[in-house]
Formats: sequence, structure tokens, C-alpha cells
Amino acid sequence: MEFIVTTAGIVPMSTDHVLKLENANLRNESYAGRVLAQFVSVGSKFTKCDFRNIKVMQACFGGGQVDSIYIECVFDGSQICAKAPGFAVFERCSFENVVFIELNCRNVEFIDCKFSGEIRKGFFNGTTSNEARNALQRHSNRFRGNNFQHSKLGDVAFRTGIDLTQQILPIGEEYLYLLDPETTITHARMVREKLTEEEKASLDVLLKLFERDIALGQKQLFFNVGAFPLKIQRAFEVIRRMR
Repeated sequence: MEFIVTTAGIVPMSTDHVLKLENANLRNESYAGRVLAQFVSVGSKFTKCDFRNIKVMQACFGGGQVDSIYIECVFDGSQICAKAPGFAVFERCSFENVVFIELNCRNVEFIDCKFSGEIRKGFFNGTTSNEARNALQRHSNRFRGNNFQHSKLGDVAFRTGIDLTQQILPIGEEYLYLLDPETTITHARMVREKLTEEEKASLDVLLKLFERDIALGQKQLFFNVGAFPLKIQRAFEVIRRMR
């Protein structure tokens, strides 16, 4: 038996806590306060719907082979785990004070959305998977105008072509934002010889990570340094000292 924590305490999950909507076109519908083991939308459209304070252990925002669309929907105060959110589009949606336990967005679009609270683990992809390209004839995910300024981003990655200059990102000592990572790599290699052998090894690992992300289409890089092992955190400090 699995459990989820709510304001009322610990609630057991069962198959009775499942909400599945297929080919629905809903406006001003409220699901506020629902506690769900699973939420699944298939080919549905939600306009100005209320998802505030929901608790979802497994959220698939877009099942099947077609996008589900969310326009001006409100998810404020919710707790959501979305390991496989599917094919979905969020436009002008509010995710204030939301805890995303996991959010893995291979084929999800976010346009002009506002986030606060916490994303503990996850990623956002700028290019779609082969499955999405075949099903949706979509090669890239729109991702612009999103505000993460008041979010705590944990082990979270922006990958494969997310333009970070079109987002508002959080600022803090735990974060490192590289607007020009290729220049950073060049400078890091110049100072490498001044490091200890252990520092060199850690820096080499970090620079390979940078190079991999760049090769996959990411032009700017953003990291929560604390999400990495201590040795790699020390390599990040080398990068910080260069700036």
C-alpha cells in the first residue's frame, strides 16, 4: 500500500483514487483538493480549470498519442509527482507554491507559466522524443516566458535547446547560470594546470557534462550545485572563481 501526505495526515492510496479524462473539453471545472493515486488526461482541453491543492502520486497530463492542453489553469498549493507526464501543453498556467516531487518533461510545452514552491527532481527538454515526432509531427517543445524566480529548483535540468534567456530563473548561491558555457570551458582549461590532480579529475568530469549538454543543443546552462556530489561541487567552485 502506498501513501501520500496531505494536510489531513497520511492518506492511503488505492485504485479508487484515480481520475481519468478522455477527449474532454472543460472550462471552469474544479478538481481542487482532490487526493489521487493517478491522474490521466487523454486528448483533453482544460480552460481556466481549478486544480488547487491537489495531491497526485502519478500524474500523466497527456496520455495517448495527442497533446492535452491546459490554458490559464491553476495548480497552486498542489503536490504532484509526474515521472511520465506525457504529451501536454500548458499556457499561462499558475503553479504557485507547488511541490513537484518529480517532473520529467520530454514532450511538454510551457508558455508564460508562473512557478513557485519546489521542483525537487526533473528536467525540461527543448526537443521532442522520436515517439512525439511520429505522433505529433512536432520536433521541438515551446518553452518561453516562464517565471521560476521564486522556485526552489533541486536536481533539475534544462536540456536539448531550452532558451534560458526567455525564462526568469531563480537567483541564489546554490545556483550557477552560464550564459556562454563554451567560453567558460575555454577559460577552465586554461586554469586547469594550476589545480591538484584531484581537482583536475573533478573539473574534467564537469566539463564533459557541459560539453554533452552543449552538443545536445543547450546554449545556456543552469545548475543547482548542491545536487551534485561533493567532489563535483568543488569543481563548480573553480568555475565560480573564474567569473
